[in-house]
Amino acid sequence: MKKHIALLLLAPWLLSVAPVSRYFPAISYETVEGRSFTNDNFKGNKSIVLLFHLGCPPAMWMLGDMAHAKLDMQDSIQIIGILENTSDQVRAFNDSLPNDWSSMRRFYRLDPIGIPLIAECEQEKIIRDESGNMVVQNQCRLLAKKIGTKSSPTLVYVDETGKITSIKEGYPGKQVPVDQRIAFLLKE
Repeated sequence: MKKHIALLLLAPWLLSVAPVSRYFPAISYETVEGRSFTNDNFKGNKSIVLLFHLGCPPAMWMLGDMAHAKLDMQDSIQIIGILENTSDQVRAFNDSLPNDWSSMRRFYRLDPIGIPLIAECEQEKIIRDESGNMVVQNQCRLLAKKIGTKSSPTLVYVDETGKITSIKEGYPGKQVPVDQRIAFLLKE
């Protein structure tokens, strides 16, 4: 009985890192920087597609670890971020001028994000609470829905043919040493 309970408790995690053998959903985006990004960009490149939203603590830790490891500089892996935010929010996050979004980036001690970024949302969903604090409402989750995840961040590993080889939901917490968190990123 105890073994069955243990398997039930582990089942969501086991499924979240299980190999997948389907092609990445059809996409046609423009990056925040103005470049076209389609499924053709996967051909000939091993890729990690990061699905996340700005301000999500595990996603912010992941970005910090990526910068620490200089993963965006590696030629062998293409990394692209697809965010549940608007282009204006992403630009504001990377901006050097003070604003709500760049303050969030500085709070997490992050440099501007240095990988190609795609903002999925067309409309901002933000309200202010009684104290004037920014409260981000549920954002669009277009690609996340197609892939079947509700987790932020989600790491989607794509091979040179455009086939998804694995999907990892979530990211290890700060209690895990940085070298193990970076290994988590790189291991499919």
